[in-house]
Amino acid sequence: MKTLLKALALVCMAAACFAQTAVVLAPLPRLQFFDQSGRPLAFGCVFSFQSGTTTPLATYTDSTGVTLNQNPVILSAGGSANIWLIAGQSYSLKLKGSGGTQCASGSTQYTINGIGGGASTLVTVVPSSSTPTFTDISQNQLFEFTLTSNTAALPFAAVGVTPPGIVTFQLTQDSAGNHTFAWPTNVIGGANIGQSANSTLTQQFVWNGTVLNATGSGIIGPASFGNQPYLHTGTILNSGEITTDSLNVNGSGGITSTDITASGSVTAPTINATTGYQINGSYGTSGQIVTSTGSGTQFSPPIVQYSQNGTLQTGIKLVSGAAHLSGGTATAPLLGSAIFSGSFQCWGNDVDADNAVSVVATSGSLVTITGTSTDHVQFTCMGTP
Repeated sequence: MKTLLKALALVCMAAACFAQTAVVLAPLPRLQFFDQSGRPLAFGCVFSFQSGTTTPLATYTDSTGVTLNQNPVILSAGGSANIWLIAGQSYSLKLKGSGGTQCASGSTQYTINGIGGGASTLVTVVPSSSTPTFTDISQNQLFEFTLTSNTAALPFAAVGVTPPGIVTFQLTQDSAGNHTFAWPTNVIGGANIGQSANSTLTQQFVWNGTVLNATGSGIIGPASFGNQPYLHTGTILNSGEITTDSLNVNGSGGITSTDITASGSVTAPTINATTGYQINGSYGTSGQIVTSTGSGTQFSPPIVQYSQNGTLQTGIKLVSGAAHLSGGTATAPLLGSAIFSGSFQCWGNDVDADNAVSVVATSGSLVTITGTSTDHVQFTCMGTP
């Protein structure tokens, strides 16, 4: 028995019993073709075209994609040949029997469309133009296009592509940027291109034989954001600074060295509490925004409160908040600067339904809310700071 076990162990070691290696089925190393009777098509010819057309399409002798086959490929005595297809391209192959130069007098055996393509992507760089044409010749096509001027693309076309086809665009602004791009008229869902220099829009579509339908939103590449972006009238700038040419301070048409003192400080003005207009002083204090120009510069008016008879009430504060009721009630604490030192009143609104809400000031730092069930309530309080 021991002798038998030792013999089995030696056999397992020789056959790698202790490890299992993942394997796949080997493909045909060379293509071999046969005639209609099943015999190798000796010295026959393989013609290659763009799928569904008579436009010749190259094949290659090996995986490097360097050396072209002649078209047609002349088969060996065994009916075989090395034929490598361009990634992403869809082919038609026509097979003819031998006879004459390049099988000119040979009989056509068959033609097959839609060979190749698959998951491989064909990358096509489209020349810069104000009216570019995007023509798809692959089941998976990527177009790379750089805008050097305002562009309006001609209608999209596909040749030899069996729907559905996957088409991706990479549209890039040149170093100047700010060019417009109008999608082909048979594109649905094309995104707006970024306007910044060197920005790239990438978007994918599905070709259904008639139109290109977007499969999702377009993505603008990082180059569109510059170093320190600032938004100015809808445009992201590359310089990292805010453009000031559209600003207008004191009617000067722009910020100049005389608009701000050398120390960086400003003279606090006096603001009329009722009208919101500056009545003296040089510039607004920090945080104020100029809303008009000319003498008597207007600033955003402050919040003011009046009694029912029209008497101006001075020194007020607004506090807003929200609460989630439990059993129809809730308490909301007022913290920090939200605490009232004087009298104040509150009101609320049920955001879940049209239900009555009562908001009562329990103290200067606490309000009690009464409403319905577990509804959500938004409230506002106004009073003496």
